[in-house]
This record gives sequence, C-alpha cells and structure tokens, in this order.
Amino acid sequence: MDSEAFRSITPDPFRVRPNFLGDGPNGPLARVSRPTPRVDNLRDLPHPPRMPPAKPTRKRFTKRTILALVFLLAVLAGLLWDGSPLGSLALRQALRLKFQGVRQVAPAELVAWMKDPNRPPPMLIDARPPEQYSVSRIDASVEIDPTAPDLHPLNQISKDQPLVVYDATGVQGTAMVIALTNEGFTRVSNLEGGIFRWANEGYPIVADGGPTTKVFPLTWAWGRLLKSRFHP
Repeated sequence: MDSEAFRSITPDPFRVRPNFLGDGPNGPLARVSRPTPRVDNLRDLPHPPRMPPAKPTRKRFTKRTILALVFLLAVLAGLLWDGSPLGSLALRQALRLKFQGVRQVAPAELVAWMKDPNRPPPMLIDARPPEQYSVSRIDASVEIDPTAPDLHPLNQISKDQPLVVYDATGVQGTAMVIALTNEGFTRVSNLEGGIFRWANEGYPIVADGGPTTKVFPLTWAWGRLLKSRFHP
C-alpha cells in the first residue's frame, strides 16, 4: 500500500472535525479565531452595571450619644452623692406640683423671717412621732404627733398666727399644713425639705441635752436624703 492510500484511510489527528467537542464554525475555537471588532469610540463599549453607593459607616459615639452619657452620669452622681441633692430636689418639685396651694418656705427664708423684727415670728410645729422628735428638732418647736394629732398646744393662739410646719422630708409636713388649714388657720407654711434639708444646709438642731448633730433617718431609702454625718 502506497503512502497516499494509507493517508486516505488513516484519520488525521490534527484535522478539526466540524462540531466535534463543540468545535466548528460556532465552537469555542472558532470564536477565538474570529477577529476582534474594531471600536473607534469608547462610548460604544458596553458599560458594566453601576454598583449601589456604599452606605456611610456610622460613628460608634456621636455627639448626641456623648451628651446623653454625660447627662446620665450627672444624674447618677446627684442621686448617689452624700445627702442626694438631686433626689431631694426632685422630691421638693414633686410636692410643689402636687400641692400647689401649700406655701413652701426654704430654710434660708425661714431663718431670715425669724430674724426680721418687722415681721411676727412664726410658731414652729414639728409634725413627727415622739421617737423622732426626741433625737433632734429645731429649737423652740412644738410637737404634734401626726399619728395621733392633738391640737391642744394651738388652742391659745389666734387663727391668723403664722405657723411653719416641718417633718423629716417635707411630705408629712405638707399633709399637716392641709389639715391645719382645714381647722381654720390661715397662715400656715411648710418647711421645704423638712429637717433633713435644714440640717444638710448647716442650720442648728437641738435635743433635750442641748445642741446635737444627729437626726432620725427614717428608713435606709429616706436616709439617703440626709447627709451621713447626721445619722445616729
């Protein structure tokens, strides 16, 4: 057999068969061999889809957050500070809002009133139970037990006599002012903050044996409104 006849019956491994393994006029090899079209203008090229804009990263601590934290720390310090000045202020404001018809007198105002020769001095009424009154009180005050009120000490005074009522924190004193007003007394005031605030601001208190520095603290929670050096 001559070489021409042998080639005619032997497959040529380098000959590309149409449509063999996807080759041919539409196959991958044919697409690779096609000439790349010429682009004269870049605008004719297809543009990739636009990516959505990236979201700005939020700061962990904004100015508003820092101010809120500072405010909360200030409130916490005011509540935990010795004598809890913020807690005492909140209680006084709550009593003013709830009992707007009750006249409130601050300790400094009461001291100035008692020293004023042009004003009739007020009569001080201690509206606390005997066990609290015996520990300490404001000098020259008269005790009226709120649990069993006896108005006998007031029988000899005029209904227009100025009266200033105080208790431990101002709550019971406000109730006593309302009760005395209902009894016909026309000039009744409450010592705002009670004897706790009076002592916290440095005004004198006395006991049976003379001046003292101790005040009955009521409970642990109420005692937070009283500075620790006045606790028995």
